[in-house]
Amino acid sequence: MLGIAIGVSRTFEDGTSVVVEFLRPIPAVALIPLAILWFGLGTPMLRFVVAYAAVWPILVHTVYGIRGVDRMLYDVAATSGVTGVARVARVSVPAALPGIATGIRVSAAIALAVCVTAEFFFGSHGIGAYMQAQQAGYRIPELYAAVLLAGLIGLAIDAVLRSTQRWALFWVGEERERHR
Repeated sequence: MLGIAIGVSRTFEDGTSVVVEFLRPIPAVALIPLAILWFGLGTPMLRFVVAYAAVWPILVHTVYGIRGVDRMLYDVAATSGVTGVARVARVSVPAALPGIATGIRVSAAIALAVCVTAEFFFGSHGIGAYMQAQQAGYRIPELYAAVLLAGLIGLAIDAVLRSTQRWALFWVGEERERHR
């Protein structure tokens, strides 16, 4: 919703840009010590750090997806009597969905990397904690196996997201085929 609001309204963008542009470049892993103070060690800390890392690609892709909507679509909507909030819901958001879906896929990869990193240094469970234990015990084959498992999990997540994107945004593939 925030990305849609920023993408639609320059006034809203001006009101939020300082906060967004201040927070966005802060690496999620740099917030781990603060997250530990706020949430302690455990799942709530991991959730906060992962959510923080994942929100930015979705936000940026949403903003630019909304801003990149073809003006002709707005003209057609206006001719049909669609204005205001209905224009956003019926024109802007559907046209921006491919960009938003890309932001979700990018966020999933970043979230996995941040989660494994946080578990590696501060977790008591999960792939990252397992990797740290294998490294500390100089069990290199097991460490490589954990790295491969993390890669396979990332691959599986991306495959599910791609499949969902193709199903939910079926018209994007049809449109691409028409322009070949």
